[in-house]
Amino acid sequence: MSRRTILRLLIIVALFFQVYAFMAPRNRAHPMSARTIEAFRANGEHQGASTQAVLEEAIAQDVRHNDREHLLVFVPLLVLDCALVYFLWNYGTRQHLA
Repeated sequence: MSRRTILRLLIIVALFFQVYAFMAPRNRAHPMSARTIEAFRANGEHQGASTQAVLEEAIAQDVRHNDREHLLVFVPLLVLDCALVYFLWNYGTRQHLA
């Protein structure tokens, strides 16, 4: 195989794994903030409507925070992928001047 074919296969494999890693379901198993952990403790000790509401709000804030973090990772990764595909896909090709 030529270097160009190997590079193209590596690009395709890398893109596949990045998409899989980003789109794989995680069952919301993200790290919890200290506020959420404290809300879980408070809800366990004193179960009530107010502690349940605080717990749900803390979980919702964690979910929003994690979604923003995923977006902050995804956008630069997408830009980097586009740049690498652009430069490496045509690696080794010669431009013929007219």
